[in-house]
Amino acid sequence: MSDNSFQKGSLFGERTGRIRDLNGFQKGVHKIPDNHYSATDSFLGRIGHDEIEVQAKDIYKKLRETFGYKRKDTTYVCEEGHAFIGTVDFDVNITMSQELNDPTLYALLTEVGSLKKPEMVNNDDFIELFSEYCNTILIRFSKEIDIDDKIDAIEEIPELAKYLDYEPDGSSFSLALTEANVEIEVTAKQLYFYAIEKGELRNLIDGMQNFMDVLSQANVGFEK
Repeated sequence: MSDNSFQKGSLFGERTGRIRDLNGFQKGVHKIPDNHYSATDSFLGRIGHDEIEVQAKDIYKKLRETFGYKRKDTTYVCEEGHAFIGTVDFDVNITMSQELNDPTLYALLTEVGSLKKPEMVNNDDFIELFSEYCNTILIRFSKEIDIDDKIDAIEEIPELAKYLDYEPDGSSFSLALTEANVEIEVTAKQLYFYAIEKGELRNLIDGMQNFMDVLSQANVGFEK
């Protein structure tokens, strides 16, 4: 795949579970949220610290074993609600927040980005390590794109239009290519790639490039 595709991109994944099952949750003291509240993420950062730390230490250990990083090659910070692992090649951030669709659940979020060497996404060891934690590709645009223009362009291409879906207010659209096993979701600020059927991270990365090639050939590209 093109290395440039990941200059502003990152790998992303989440693991969900019941808030009441977090190690720091005290029955009779803490209350399970019945809705989404702005203060809940801070609360989850406190009671979910153990889960964040366990995953951060696990990833840090695997990074040292896989890539042979020395202490001076890495930065490790784990504090309330957030863990950061910096390496000479890329960074890893781990956070916890409420699950978007169910306020009684938490989402442990892992993002791998700031790639100093974008070619790392083609490294077999890198892909194998993060397949356990990431199942989405996220690309943030340096400036907002015009969603309506993209929708109009795609609707003029019958081969793509049949796979197109979008919000009536033009806030986002999605496009699925079953041949590439990839679906994209696009907002004015960012672009997500999902695997239509679950598979290895390698397949998602390859599918992403195939999808980008199809869009480019149809003159529907995205500034990265």
